[in-house]
Amino acid sequence: MLQRKKVRIMLLIVLLVFVILIGGLIGAYYISRVFLSGMTAAISIVVFFGFLIMSPSLEDGSISDKSMRLAITASFILTFLILTGTTAYFQPKTGELQELTSLFLTSFTTIVGVVIAFYFGASAYTERQDKKRQAEVDGKVTDPN
Repeated sequence: MLQRKKVRIMLLIVLLVFVILIGGLIGAYYISRVFLSGMTAAISIVVFFGFLIMSPSLEDGSISDKSMRLAITASFILTFLILTGTTAYFQPKTGELQELTSLFLTSFTTIVGVVIAFYFGASAYTERQDKKRQAEVDGKVTDPN
């Protein structure tokens, strides 16, 4: 029953992301490019909270660190993909990116790289600590490193 509920939530999130994406692109094309900003922010928020809802919670109902890291990383990666896609197709008539847009993409690319590195680094660290704790509980000798 819980699995079926998670599938429904995931389908709802995917549908919501596509509706926001299509609406934002249509609004940007016909009305104003301001819709792109709202679309990007809305999709990021939906993905972040969607991953938090979908992730398993702890016994007391709180959100685990792993779930939070996953939600943050997924939100940043999807935002990055949307931003790079929209800047590639919604350029000025000259065909060149504006200087501010170019700086923004460079900075955001760096931030996404740091977030991904943090996600994998923190995941590896927590796995190592869990194995170390489990070995201590089992009475096995662990290396001091």
